[in-house]
Amino acid sequence: MTTNIETLSINQFAKRFLKLAESDSFPKKLHDVLQNVFTKGHRKGESHPERAQYRQKVIFIHSSGAHNQKHAVIEGRSYTIYNALVLFYLVGTSQTQKFFQHYYLTQNEPEKRDFSVLHQQSTQQYLEYFCLGVVQENIDQIEACLLAKDFDLFTQRLPSPFSVDLTTSYDLTPMVKLYDQSIPWKDYMAKYQQAELHFENKEFEQARRRLVELKQEAIIRLPAIEALNRKMDAELKEADEAWDYLQTLLNENKVN
Repeated sequence: MTTNIETLSINQFAKRFLKLAESDSFPKKLHDVLQNVFTKGHRKGESHPERAQYRQKVIFIHSSGAHNQKHAVIEGRSYTIYNALVLFYLVGTSQTQKFFQHYYLTQNEPEKRDFSVLHQQSTQQYLEYFCLGVVQENIDQIEACLLAKDFDLFTQRLPSPFSVDLTTSYDLTPMVKLYDQSIPWKDYMAKYQQAELHFENKEFEQARRRLVELKQEAIIRLPAIEALNRKMDAELKEADEAWDYLQTLLNENKVN
């Protein structure tokens, strides 16, 4: 039986999902992840390794050609590449492979699935999640898809952990900088907490200044900065409205 395949390679699909141009460099870390998840130790004629049977749902192996030409993406399965990037960010390479295999083995028994590992966070992840606006609701949505009977991990996209609204539901662009350079998350968190303390003390000018400094220093967009600025805007607006209302009452009393 003929297997229809996509014209783009694994890496080319990944670049599209990360909104990179074909000529842009692809972070080596992400290249290695995708090779480990989809091609490493996978050769024509071999039985599928027990822990990677899921690959037969995604990859077709040519009998000849260079390594990245031999492993073609089966038609209609490109979203699996996107999903691998999502899961890698949340749980790492090894656990991503386990997730795919577990999902593959429970295709007909979704009630047996367990992806609770998604809720285990290291200190590093906590700092990243906070700074990047990765909230619990996003992770819950991803887990809900993995557990749903009407969701297919091999043909449909998971929500992005970086989503902040409907317009960014599948945005993975933060991953480009995340794995291209070292990011001082602890320093970012410390500076943010200084701004938050000023905010709690109603020292809005100082809080704004700290946030501006952090935004200028950061090598990646930090939604936490935008969120605190919005909170300050809302509080200042509420204070202005209360002041205007008070002035109206005073003026009415003067008239009376």
